[in-house]
Amino acid sequence: MTIPAWLRDRIGEPTRGRGCRATKCLVCKADVLAGFDEDHCASAVIADPYPLSALGEALALLENRRSYELRRHNDGLALWVRDHWQIGGSPASDEVIVLTDHVCGKAKLPDVKIPTVKPGMKKKGLPYDDEPPF
Repeated sequence: MTIPAWLRDRIGEPTRGRGCRATKCLVCKADVLAGFDEDHCASAVIADPYPLSALGEALALLENRRSYELRRHNDGLALWVRDHWQIGGSPASDEVIVLTDHVCGKAKLPDVKIPTVKPGMKKKGLPYDDEPPF
């Protein structure tokens, strides 16, 4: 499986029932993330593993695709649905990683580049990547 390097460095071990994991789309065989979008009354999500820019998120919403924030959850990563409050208050960037629903055959939306993790480099992109300052 060839997931993006920035994601491979950070994916960790998904939490049972809540975390997301890298897998392949059953139809088109593209790399995707699969998981649930909430803690209660969750929906299954298949998301593209490419972090969107603010423009990319707007275009995804125009295509009637949902957007999700990828955040740290215990030892792994999880997806959280974004609504107008999160979109307006925390726009997509290299620090607020936003993904969208996977649709087979759709063109890639405008994205942001997330740096890979190198020894001694400050990790950007997911909260709790860095060691606490104390």
